[in-house]
Amino acid sequence: MVARDDRGALIFAAGSPLLNWDPRGVELEAVLALQNLIPPSLYGVREAIVEGDCSSLMDRCAAGLR
Repeated sequence: MVARDDRGALIFAAGSPLLNWDPRGVELEAVLALQNLIPPSLYGVREAIVEGDCSSLMDRCAAGLR
């Protein structure tokens, strides 16, 4: 998972090993894990760019945050 600010600068990146053969499932696990990875210094950030490989899942997650 990679998070960037509005200028494209890296905020943070993290990863962990997963055993899952469904790419969408892996992407979903990464998005859900993101909640636990956000450092306290970013709690006031209003917008961030989150990159992912599954565009349909990213669209659904973004829609859920609006």
